[in-house]
Amino acid sequence: MHFWTDAGSSNAGMPERWNASTSPAVAWRASYLQRRTGAHKVPRMAMCTTLQLVSKDEIATLEKSPDAIRDIDKPEGETFRTYHYAALNFFLTGSAYPSEDHALGALLCGEKNIETSALENGSFDLTTPAKVVKVAAALEKVDNAKIRARVKKADLEELREEEEVDEEHTLEESEDPAREIVTDLEGLKTFFAAAVKANKGMVIYTE
Repeated sequence: MHFWTDAGSSNAGMPERWNASTSPAVAWRASYLQRRTGAHKVPRMAMCTTLQLVSKDEIATLEKSPDAIRDIDKPEGETFRTYHYAALNFFLTGSAYPSEDHALGALLCGEKNIETSALENGSFDLTTPAKVVKVAAALEKVDNAKIRARVKKADLEELREEEEVDEEHTLEESEDPAREIVTDLEGLKTFFAAAVKANKGMVIYTE
């Protein structure tokens, strides 16, 4: 299996009406992809990874009182969500769960893991503003066209069995998996650049 290190070693859409009980994360992703693809199918339930911009003071609060994660509710402009945690990691770093030593290891995995009973999966990750600057710089070096080519050539069934990529079939059921990944990649580049400009860190969790 190849491990890629370009950096120095973001389903279907939402129908016009939807039930308010639908998961906000699923609704966001559906709306997002309807704008990108014009699709009109509700995506199957899948784990959603959320990144939100936080200040140094908010990071300190979360480190001291982890359950405060439930009080973090940033507007859409300060929030990024993806259903492709493992796939993005894999196509960008060569591993669904990259080492912290990789330049993009903290992209979706964060810099420091914090345990909390407030989240179903039991923890969240924090990334300091200083680390965000480094990740953003590494992310900008990623060639979108190369990532698109890697996804197009990938055997998703094999990756699911060997690398735990696309376990919920969100890519395999897509009409254009490469576009899914590159759309999220472009969104992450924009999001991290905004974080750098605002001198913000990040909190990351998956539900």
